[in-house]
Amino acid sequence: LESVPLDDGTGRSIHARSPDVQAAALDCFNSHCEPDTAKVALRLAQLFGLTLADLQQSGSLSTVQPGRLIECIDKCRQLGKPGLTSAIGLLKQFKGLEEHFDCVAVLSQLVESGQDGLAQSWVSVLSPDLKATFIHQCMAADRYKSAKNAVHALGLQDVFPDVEKIYRQRTFARLTSRGLWSVAATFAGNDKAMQESLVRMTALHDLQQADLLRAQFGLPEEFLDPAEVAHALAENEALRADTYLMLDVPPERVLIVDSREHLETAAGILGASPPVIGIDVEWRPTGGSGRASLMQVATLDRILLFDLFTLGLHKDGAVHMENLQALDACLGPVLHGSSCLKVGFELMGDLKMLANSWPMVTAFQTVHNVFEMRELWIVYLRTRNRPGVVASLRFSGLSTLSQTLLGRPLDKSMQISDWEQRPMTARQVEYAAQDAHVLVRLFCKLQEQVPNASTVVAQYTTTFSAAGGRASRQQSKPLIQASSDSPGNGNASAVGAAKKTGRRDDDDDDDGTSG
Repeated sequence: LESVPLDDGTGRSIHARSPDVQAAALDCFNSHCEPDTAKVALRLAQLFGLTLADLQQSGSLSTVQPGRLIECIDKCRQLGKPGLTSAIGLLKQFKGLEEHFDCVAVLSQLVESGQDGLAQSWVSVLSPDLKATFIHQCMAADRYKSAKNAVHALGLQDVFPDVEKIYRQRTFARLTSRGLWSVAATFAGNDKAMQESLVRMTALHDLQQADLLRAQFGLPEEFLDPAEVAHALAENEALRADTYLMLDVPPERVLIVDSREHLETAAGILGASPPVIGIDVEWRPTGGSGRASLMQVATLDRILLFDLFTLGLHKDGAVHMENLQALDACLGPVLHGSSCLKVGFELMGDLKMLANSWPMVTAFQTVHNVFEMRELWIVYLRTRNRPGVVASLRFSGLSTLSQTLLGRPLDKSMQISDWEQRPMTARQVEYAAQDAHVLVRLFCKLQEQVPNASTVVAQYTTTFSAAGGRASRQQSKPLIQASSDSPGNGNASAVGAAKKTGRRDDDDDDDGTSG
C-alpha cells in the first residue's frame, strides 16, 4: 500500500482503478477496526475512499461486516472525548451508518464534551431536523457562540433569526461584568439601547472611558449628566472601598514613567537601593501586539509604572532605540544587582514576557535575586497544619492572598482590559499600581507569619535568564525583615535593612525561566 501513488491525476479513488489495492486496503482496514486503532482505520478509509458498499462487496481478501464497524464506533464513543473524533470520522466516512445510532444522543454527547465544532461538521451532512436539534442543544447548554456559528454555516438564519442577537446580548453582559468596555463596544454594534447601557455602566467605573465611548457611538454630550455621574461614581467608589483592598500609597507617589525625564527620576528612586521591590507586568490578553505594554515596579512607598509602549515605540510603531537604551540604563543596575530582592507572583512568566517582548533591552534578559512568593505562601498554609487547605489554596490567585493576609480581596476588574490603549484610564493606573505594591505588602506580611521565612527565601531565590531553560538557585541573597507595623495592617512603614547570608552565586551558566 505504501508503494501505491495516491494521486494519478484522474480524480478517481485508488480502489476504483485497482482491485488489488482495494482488497489490500479493505484487509488493512479490517485488521485496524478496533477502538485502540480506530484512528488508523479512519485514515485508511479516507485515503482509499472506502464506502459502506465496499465493506460488503464480495471477492475482497477480507470482508468487513458493517456490524463490526458499528461495534467499533460504539466502543469509541464509550471512551468519551478521546474516542469521539474517530467515531464521528467513521460515521462521516461511511454514510448510511448513522441509521444504526441515536443521532440525537450522539450530538448531545458531543455538545456536553465541548466538541461543538466536531458536531457541526457531522450534522452538516445529516437531516434538517438534526441540524435544528444540534442548534437547540447548543442554546440549552448556553453555548450561543457555537449556535450562532452553526446557524450561519448551515444556512438556518430563517429558522433561528434571534440566535445572533441573543449571542451578542449575552456576550455583551459577560464582557461588561468583567470591565472589558472597549471589547463590549464591538458587540453593542448599532444597537442604541446597548450603546447607551454600555456608556452608563462604564461611567460608574471610568468617566474618561465612558466619554470616549459616548463620542464613538455619536451620543450627545448631554447624555452623561455631570451631577448624576458624580453621584453614581461616589456611590460606586464607596462600595469598592468597602469591598476591596485600596491602594496604600498616595497618588503623588505613583509615577508613570513615559519620558527620558521620568526615567532619570525613576533611576534616582531605584538607585537608593531598596531592599525589596515588587514586579508585575501587563499586556493586552487578546488581539494586541503580543508585547508587554506596562512594567510595574514598587517599593514600600513608591510605585513606578514603566510605560513600555510609549517609551519603546515611535508613533509609527518603529522601535525607539534611544529610549530603550535609557530604560536599560535605568533598570539594569537594580535588575542585575544582588542587593535588591525582586518578588512577584508567577513572576517568571512576567519576566519571560518582558524578555521576549523587548529583546533589545539587556536588563530584561537576566534578572538576579528573583523570588516567587507562592513558595512562601505554600509554607504559610502548611504552618496552619491543615492539609486540605494546602491542597485547595496552594494555586490561589493574588486576590486570595490579599483576602487572607490583608483582610480584603483585590479588585481585578481591570485585569484583562486593553493595556495598549493610551492614555491609560485612571482605573487602569490604580489597578497597575496596586498589583505591584501589594506584592511588597504581602511579602512583608508573610515574613511576619512564617517562622522560617528567611530559610524559604534563601532556598527559592533564583536567577532568571531568557537564554536558558532553568533558573539557578542562589546560596545567598538579601532577606527582608518586616517590622511589626509593616504593611498588612495598612501602614507601609520601613523594613529592616537587607541582610546577606553568605556568598552570592554569580554563575551565569545556571539560568532559566522557572523557580
